[in-house]
Amino acid sequence: MFTIVDVSLNTDRRLYFTRRTPPIGALVHTTDGVNSLAYLQGGVLREGRIASANYLIGRNNEIWRLTPHTGAAYHAGVCRWNGKIDTMNRASHDLVGIELENYDRGTQVPTAFQHAALAALLLRLAHMYGWSPMCVYGHGGIAEPVGRRTDPKGLDWGYVFWAMEFNSANLAIQEIGG
Repeated sequence: MFTIVDVSLNTDRRLYFTRRTPPIGALVHTTDGVNSLAYLQGGVLREGRIASANYLIGRNNEIWRLTPHTGAAYHAGVCRWNGKIDTMNRASHDLVGIELENYDRGTQVPTAFQHAALAALLLRLAHMYGWSPMCVYGHGGIAEPVGRRTDPKGLDWGYVFWAMEFNSANLAIQEIGG
């Protein structure tokens, strides 16, 4: 059983906006460091940046929800979305942002827990919002210009899709807090 801890009340309101329609998929990222919770909840603002995620899956078996369900975190940045260059946060609106905590530029890769938790979270979100759990993108796949982002580095997409398809009985997930 995986547990999502709702910490959305502690996330700076400037890091997300209100979603007008339900999300249609997810965008997966990897962080460039550890102990990312405080950073994604407001520490990033000290750098003059506005960036966060809807969920953070930690390296030590934690899953946090950083925004309300109606919140769209600023996470996609400039990207190719719906056939054009998106500079107006449409991808951030349409896609739930999921961060996997790891050293993106180093040799660290997501843990077994992070892979399984991602599969469980994707299944939960797909059920909540009525989209296919296969409607998931990697940040490097849509970032503009091409090559600006390469995350999620080290993610075994094959395992994630296998777990959703063939191991879903072991991917129960619940949410607490809020």
